[in-house]
Amino acid sequence: MFRRLIHKFNEYRFNKRMARQRYKRGFSDNDCWGMNYWLTSTFPKMILNLRDMKHGAPDLPFEEFDKLPIEWKDTELQKYKIREETNGYTYEPDSIFTKWYILLTRMAYCLQEADEDKEMYNPYKKEYDLAVWGPEFGKEKSFTDFWNKHCEKVDGGYIIKNNEPDPELRDKFFKCEEDNYRYKEQMKDEAMDLLKKYFYNLWD
Repeated sequence: MFRRLIHKFNEYRFNKRMARQRYKRGFSDNDCWGMNYWLTSTFPKMILNLRDMKHGAPDLPFEEFDKLPIEWKDTELQKYKIREETNGYTYEPDSIFTKWYILLTRMAYCLQEADEDKEMYNPYKKEYDLAVWGPEFGKEKSFTDFWNKHCEKVDGGYIIKNNEPDPELRDKFFKCEEDNYRYKEQMKDEAMDLLKKYFYNLWD
């Protein structure tokens, strides 16, 4: 209990120090420790906040609007239509305001999808984990518990104790992981293309 309180106190002090750094210079040390995470977590929130409070839109053709995935775009347009009508505005699907709203939404969405830590669905993951780590995998109460179960000290170092999965299962699992990685790369590239093109239009 006492150790937990000490940990929370140290965490509080650290967060306060990071907050002071952000106040003084606009960013903190831990923002720099993983700037890709900042770009896929904090920056999308800023884009969505701009989207929701903006008063104007750049007078541009927005060619990307017609190339967006149909199902995704229709879903977001429906949300926007409800938002506009709820606020007493007339919904205009072909206006530059609508297109800019959707493109800002897409930019934020792609960045969030590109998050390296975002868990993607892999239908073989559970079976693969059980094959590699055994039937007790996932029931560990802490990292220490996992370490004690699956790591062994040897000659001054440690080795991980696991099992070799069925080759067919392993290939299916890693094929799906590769597909998920390629998807994140595509989302990152799409977000960066939009950001590059509309960099000087991110204003209110």
